[in-house]
Amino acid sequence: MSNFATWMRNDLGRSGPEIMPGLFQAGGTLAIAAGDIISHDGTTWTILDADEAMAGDVAVAACDILSGDKAGYYPIIVPTFGDVFEYALDAADDLALGTELYYSAKNVVTDTTGSNVIGYAADEQIYPPYQHFLSRGDIGDAGSTLKARSYIQFKFKQSVSYYAAYSA
Repeated sequence: MSNFATWMRNDLGRSGPEIMPGLFQAGGTLAIAAGDIISHDGTTWTILDADEAMAGDVAVAACDILSGDKAGYYPIIVPTFGDVFEYALDAADDLALGTELYYSAKNVVTDTTGSNVIGYAADEQIYPPYQHFLSRGDIGDAGSTLKARSYIQFKFKQSVSYYAAYSA
């Protein structure tokens, strides 16, 4: 993983995530870990804790906020177009690109149950190498089986990202 916890890359070539200030409660009230999926409750950022309707209010904590840390502004990662993040799956699976994902538990996503899509699978590492061309004399066989993984790289749905709230 990168220096940005769960941010892996931007498929459009940006070298780092969109960072901006976010208002948090004191660390003793609500401890936050870098990489936590967070939501804006209208005043402060808190840990996302349910599969809920999300509209422009989701981001990712960019640092730890621990007991003893004061309430105030700390950096958040705002998912933008092309950003790929990695989180745990609720169960190992071989998810094809574009599979809808839902919030399951703290920093865990699922493809099996949910009402509100939080993102889409973007994990090309599960695919086998490109197939050989038998018609051109290449007799190898790369197969067609996707690899099951317990973590998934995915892109947040653009309408759930805080970016949608301030870039409209």
